[in-house]
Amino acid sequence: FQHLKKQKDLKKIVIFDQCVNYFDVAGTFPGNYGSTPEQRNQILRMAKLSDAFICPSEFIRKRAELEGILSYYIPESIDFRHFINKKTKESFNKQSLMAIWSGQPVKAEELNDILPLLEERNIPLTVISAKKPKLSCAFNYIPWSYYTFQKTILNGDFCIAPRKTNNSYDLGHSHFKIGIFLAHGIPAIAPPIPSYSEVIEKTKGGIICDSKKEWAIALDNIIENPKKLFELSQLALKGMKTYSTENTVKQYIKLFKQLLDSK
Repeated sequence: FQHLKKQKDLKKIVIFDQCVNYFDVAGTFPGNYGSTPEQRNQILRMAKLSDAFICPSEFIRKRAELEGILSYYIPESIDFRHFINKKTKESFNKQSLMAIWSGQPVKAEELNDILPLLEERNIPLTVISAKKPKLSCAFNYIPWSYYTFQKTILNGDFCIAPRKTNNSYDLGHSHFKIGIFLAHGIPAIAPPIPSYSEVIEKTKGGIICDSKKEWAIALDNIIENPKKLFELSQLALKGMKTYSTENTVKQYIKLFKQLLDSK
């Protein structure tokens, strides 16, 4: 906060970018999701002192408004100069489909609710993570690397992205968890996290599931109709162009000009 204040005293334009929801204190939700009182206090002071508060989800933008903070939603982008690989039609023509997930090892526990559904249907799972997590069922593990991820991600035929929806910390997450898969032409099955719903509604490249029953139905549908995955794949590839770095940069430039003109 002191560094931010110093820049303001120097008449600098200050933009505060917050990637997750720190407006709600831990302990409010099951699992101690949220921030500490000290973090919340710092966030509020910094956000209110800044010239612009930017966040990667509409959910956080609205949450900031409840605190009286003028905020701007700019979605996370996909750098297609780096993530250049794509699923092909031929890659879906095989006997067994492969589910895939990627994320921090500590977050992998979210998979445990869905793993029995995969196991019942003989759908193997590949996990890409910095360290091998401990899960309730067997899975294939691939170490995460920035330099190899764009290739190893193609091991999956569809992405699963279970996440809790009973707290505003998880609800504030950006689309990137599934967006990076969609950008490679890998359809996503995910819960109704607002940013997930937004990107799947716009691209039509995945399926939103609000219960275990809906997850089961979605899995059965793609097993019975594997051609559907390729259709979703093509829609995902086309739709994710909206979230390219080039398009996102234009939104930042527009905001920068607006801030400069207001001075």
